[in-house]
Amino acid sequence: MTWSDVISSWAFGPLAVCLMVAVTCSAHLLVHRYRKPGTLPERNATVGLIIGVVGGIYAVLLSFVVIVVWQQFNAAEANAQNEASAIADLHHLSFAYPQPLRR
Repeated sequence: MTWSDVISSWAFGPLAVCLMVAVTCSAHLLVHRYRKPGTLPERNATVGLIIGVVGGIYAVLLSFVVIVVWQQFNAAEANAQNEASAIADLHHLSFAYPQPLRR
């Protein structure tokens, strides 16, 4: 039994978000508690640029994830339709057999 068998996806999502928020807030508090005054730069133009680049890369990555998930959903939907069609065909073809053999 793995951890994914124990917890559902609906419970894992909010739990993971809360855990990451707690880690981020803890790191923020630790950095601001133990840093020396005046060690951070006054102007954060470089930090803004880096955050912009990371945000852009994240947006591109997220768009690729959405596209792949959408394609997999469409493939699963097509597979389900093919299986339903095959079952319907088998049902209609079973009428060629006598009644005791149709089970």
